[in-house]
Amino acid sequence: FINASFLGELLIHFKKYGWELINASDAFTDEIYSSQPQIIPAGESLVWALAKETGKYESMLRYPGEDSEYEEMPLNEFLKTYYR
Repeated sequence: FINASFLGELLIHFKKYGWELINASDAFTDEIYSSQPQIIPAGESLVWALAKETGKYESMLRYPGEDSEYEEMPLNEFLKTYYR
């Protein structure tokens, strides 16, 4: 629900700042998608895994990467303000 609510605004914002939007089939031809990071734990996003593999972001990476224990409260606070 929340992603669908803001997708249009997000795309307009990206275009405004010079981003070029392309379709998924073109995007997936990028070489990053053939990457296979050798990290444990596995199962997070490709970007998360690549960041972990560098060893530079250990203090910033959360595991699990997306989880209600640290996402739910800020999201609820945001929704209270946005949907008044």
